[in-house]
Amino acid sequence: MVTPAIKKADRADRKDTSKHALDDLLSATLKSLCGLEKEYVKSLQRNAENANRVYKAKKAVECISFRVNQSKPIIDEIDHVLAQHYGFTDEDLDFIVNYYIKYRMGWNGG
Repeated sequence: MVTPAIKKADRADRKDTSKHALDDLLSATLKSLCGLEKEYVKSLQRNAENANRVYKAKKAVECISFRVNQSKPIIDEIDHVLAQHYGFTDEDLDFIVNYYIKYRMGWNGG
């Protein structure tokens, strides 16, 4: 485990400014993802509904059903942050967003 004092000393000793810039970029990406994660969880909770599932030869089981499609705008924001982080092109990001719509959410127009 690295203590904050050691981490500060390590940063002060660095001579490679690109490494420091990379750390700042990763920190900003992580902050963005942490904020979006909290929004995503709140959205899932807000759009959840109680449901009963009936399985063969068993009685009904009460569970929570998450309507993930209601959280799609936040998922898109997460995809955008990750695409920037990994250097994806706009075309790559478009593929990811549309794949999600078509195959995971079943919005394939049919």
